[in-house]
Amino acid sequence: MNYENEMEISFRSVPVNEMLARNAVAAFILYLDPEVEELAEIKTAVSEAVTNCIVHGYEENPKGIITLECKISYDRKLYIKVADKGRGIENIDKVVTVDQAPIGKSPRSNPATYTNVFANIRNLFAEFRQ
Repeated sequence: MNYENEMEISFRSVPVNEMLARNAVAAFILYLDPEVEELAEIKTAVSEAVTNCIVHGYEENPKGIITLECKISYDRKLYIKVADKGRGIENIDKVVTVDQAPIGKSPRSNPATYTNVFANIRNLFAEFRQ
């Protein structure tokens, strides 16, 4: 895929670089003129991802390298990737992602509805008077 713009930076796994990553992404996307709330959410997500790399990926080893990639497609979609080559997650093969996209025509029809995930919660609330 071709991109309108892209950047990649790498930096050491030290807490002060969380701010560097957050501000680099903010500067990179400014020409898209994001809303203040959108910019805050993006910066928060990047901060959390970088912090996870520092704390969990490298166990606060300052010699680890974190890579931040940002891409903007021609249809103005933003792609951000924060990566490390740290220790990883045990049993990652057992992690399951549940797609909550609607099934059928109703937005309320999703995998949680069909598998009765919320049945016990509904029953609990049904026991109380309003």
